[in-house]
Amino acid sequence: MKDWHVHTWYSHDSFNPPRLMLRLYEKHGFDEILVCDHNTLQGGRVLSKMSERINIITGMEYKTRIGDLIGADIEEEVFEKDPLAFIDAVHEQGGFVILPHPYRSHVLLAEVLERVDYIEAFNGHVKFSLNLRALDLARAFKKPWTAGSDAHFPWDIGTVGFDERRLIFRRFR
Repeated sequence: MKDWHVHTWYSHDSFNPPRLMLRLYEKHGFDEILVCDHNTLQGGRVLSKMSERINIITGMEYKTRIGDLIGADIEEEVFEKDPLAFIDAVHEQGGFVILPHPYRSHVLLAEVLERVDYIEAFNGHVKFSLNLRALDLARAFKKPWTAGSDAHFPWDIGTVGFDERRLIFRRFR
């Protein structure tokens, strides 16, 4: 099971301690997480060193002129406000780009949608109806979809995940 949108306490708005995160993801049966702290790769770097059983993808979420983009599987931080320049910089590092929560604070431009690698169709902090619209968007642009808890607090961990066969979308509270 994967969660491709999670934050550690290295994000200015998150309170997830890395060691607790690993324990909770292991408890919930996850084998891969994409750590995409706001404006930094630090959380993913720290978790990569700590994790023995969970594959950690290091990335960052960055606010471009059209809204947030996630640069994943990268070594160097990318600070490009122009979304196409951001995508190019991530791709130059061999990474991939996700358009997260497309119907929350985004200007959706066809040229960006055509160049991102994935569209986040299920986000734990977005209304389910908007998630379904995001899934339709991914299908319309023939993009693979992802899912993520967008965890900023320990109680968010394990609430959203996906693999090749299924999606989980649950609340533990």
